[in-house]
Amino acid sequence: MEAKRKGKDVLSDLDQAKEYAKNITLQGEEHWAGAPWGEYKVPFLFATNGRPYLKQIETKSGIWFLDARRSNNHPRALQSWYTPEGLQDFLKQNTEASHALLKDESFDYLGLRDYQNEAIRAVEEAIEKGQREILVAMATGTGKTRTTVGLVYRLIKSRRFRRVLFLVDRTALGEQAEDTFKEATLEDLLNFTQIYDVKGLDDKKPDINTKVHIATIQGMIRRIMFSEDGQDKPAVDWYDCIVVDEAHRGYLLDKEMGEAEFLFRDQKDYISKYRLVLEYFDAVKIGLTATPAMHTIEIFGHPVITYAYRDAVIDGSLMRCRGIGCGL
Repeated sequence: MEAKRKGKDVLSDLDQAKEYAKNITLQGEEHWAGAPWGEYKVPFLFATNGRPYLKQIETKSGIWFLDARRSNNHPRALQSWYTPEGLQDFLKQNTEASHALLKDESFDYLGLRDYQNEAIRAVEEAIEKGQREILVAMATGTGKTRTTVGLVYRLIKSRRFRRVLFLVDRTALGEQAEDTFKEATLEDLLNFTQIYDVKGLDDKKPDINTKVHIATIQGMIRRIMFSEDGQDKPAVDWYDCIVVDEAHRGYLLDKEMGEAEFLFRDQKDYISKYRLVLEYFDAVKIGLTATPAMHTIEIFGHPVITYAYRDAVIDGSLMRCRGIGCGL
């Protein structure tokens, strides 16, 4: 860990932490399985100057983190520190093995249509390439939520992710998502909730064995920004994947804030509350939408797959709408 004074460029200071990780002398009991990682003897590197993270000045704010175990990993900014438990869990992950399992895993038991399997495959390929913001565009009525259940199941089963936050902006959408996780049949005629622990809207925090937590954006804002004693505030490592339902709705970019304004304005007033939640967790973000807006693309990038209404009509694959959100 490298700590510098405010005003210093945090990203460049990460180079000093790299030197520490290369030259440190380890005692016998300090060795980790698989160490050293190339030229590094320590897997995780951090640098900070103490300033809260803000997108407009991200290289001069936040806590910069590098997973040094793989040469193609890039540094990224964190809102807060990893917990010891989070680092231990992260150290156990083997992304190469997970992606190998995904490539060999059959789609047959999911019972999905071809375009839904293609959507899952496109997301998995994007994750394998290192994308951390991913957008899926599927027309209303084509089964986005059911597709997501299959995707999340594969990602959890392969251990590519430890825990997924399914984020919605309305209680009704969260309740529908809970129903879909309970109803969707997967392997051995079991549904997702019979195989893995799923926490719903009434649960403030996941348990150690929880694999999916369904929550509203409003609830997460309260826990992150307005936790009185800090006990309910989640750690940045609670979720390593966030699925954002209806991603075109209010997930706006931060307002522009100049360097001088830090002297007399509160930066919290300049941060989109939706964006704050997305940026808070050190997680891969997967946005789901039927109508990708410009601000949605600015956050999640261009869709890795688009299944438009016209395509669905031609294919005859539109499903019967069941209320708010449809497409279940």
